Amino acid sequence: PNILGANAMKDIFELRLVLEVGMGDLLFACCTPKDIDALEQVAKKEANDPKTSSLKVRLNYEIEFHSKLYEMSGNDTLTRFQNMLLPIFNYMMEEEAKLEKKPEKGNVSHLDLVETLRNGTPAQFRENMREHLTPHYSRLSTGC
Repeated sequence: PNILGANAMKDIFELRLVLEVGMGDLLFACCTPKDIDALEQVAKKEANDPKTSSLKVRLNYEIEFHSKLYEMSGNDTLTRFQNMLLPIFNYMMEEEAKLEKKPEKGNVSHLDLVETLRNGTPAQFRENMREHLTPHYSRLSTGC
């Protein structure tokens, strides 16, 4: 964060949002039922963990779930790029946690995203991922 500066951090975080909303078609083309089952296990573990109010615990689940999505895309370059984004993701999530007015939470959970992958379409996945990322998108409206 100190090397890149706030504007570059914001730009890279926004890139992450675009990638995750846009990866629906890749996921539907490449993921297997076994992949979806593994993703579901992460989401269930998170849903049943009483410690998710802790930022550190929540961040770990966010990273585990979203990293699995990148892996499931079948695109090695995208997966490697996501690994480079992780420090920025951590930083931006920590910054969001410091906000006096917390961003509105999205209405789509990780379990909902798993269900969409299992029984939905790429378009539904994009729409649900966009809703899932609502807190982050709400920060975009504060200025470009």
